[in-house]
Formats: sequence, C-alpha cells, structure tokens
Amino acid sequence: MSKYRGITYPRIMGNRFVRWFFRRFMCPREIHMFDECWSLDDHCLVCDACDLSVHIARFEEYKPEEDEK
Repeated sequence: MSKYRGITYPRIMGNRFVRWFFRRFMCPREIHMFDECWSLDDHCLVCDACDLSVHIARFEEYKPEEDEK
C-alpha cells in the first residue's frame, strides 16, 4: 500500500447533482471527479461521474530537480 496517496475530492462534491453536473458539462472537457482506487493488482484513478479509469501505477512520479528553478 505504499503507493496509495489518498487522492480524492471534498465530500460535498459527492452529491448526486454535482456528479450529474460533472458528467454533463465537465467530463466532456476532460475535467473529471477522480478518486483514487487501490487493490492488490491495480492502482488507478476513477471518475465518479463518468467511470473513466486511468491506471496510475504505470506512471512515474515527477520530482523537479533543484537546479531547474
């Protein structure tokens, strides 16, 4: 579970109207209500509005170097 980051959205955004609003107006613009999901064989972000799944275990974490400032 060391890769689990706890990425989620504020609880108030979880009501039915907000999910409908995101599915209708924001998801088509590629702005999603991502919530982190972790299991023994998968680590991904899932949009609670449109069910888009992005597997984040395959991405590398980016850490800018000090001299790049």
